[in-house]
Order: sequence, then C-alpha cells, then structure tokens
Amino acid sequence: MPTQPGLYVARSLTSPQKARLRKRIVYMLIAGIIPHEFREYSKLLRTIGVAEYWSELHACIPRENRFAMRFYSALVQNDPAATFVKNPRHADAP
Repeated sequence: MPTQPGLYVARSLTSPQKARLRKRIVYMLIAGIIPHEFREYSKLLRTIGVAEYWSELHACIPRENRFAMRFYSALVQNDPAATFVKNPRHADAP
C-alpha cells in the first residue's frame, strides 16, 4: 500500500516547523484567505493538528465566509480535540 506524500512530509517536520505551519495556516483561515491550494494546507493542518489554536479559531473564524467555514467544519469533524465545539453555525446558541 503506497503511503501518502503529505504524511511523510508531516512526519519529517520538526516541532518548531509544525508550530510555525500550524500558526500560519490557522491565521490564514481566520483572515478568510482561502487560496485554491488551501485544500493541501488543510490536509497538512489535519495531519499536524490545530492544537492550542482551537479556541482562537472557534472564536475568530469568519462565519460569513462559506469557504472558510467549509474547511473549519472539516477540521472540527476530523479532530477529536475539537469536541468542545458544538455547532459552528450556531455558536451563540445555548
């Protein structure tokens, strides 16, 4: 079974590199900067994890940006650390 190239790259990154990439990708998502290649960034972020940025991402995600919300929803569904997030579309509901 062939391995996925992205997993190999993510495993070969050092902790400071992962932290720098995590921060950069999360802040791109918060800013609503979603270029065509963001799908690849999102895959990398799923692999290395959102980690300590979950609360900031949840609070600052531009909910009116459907592209940002698409990637945010995919991250929430695929990361067990995001279990505190209820429904991103109804964040203000009790």
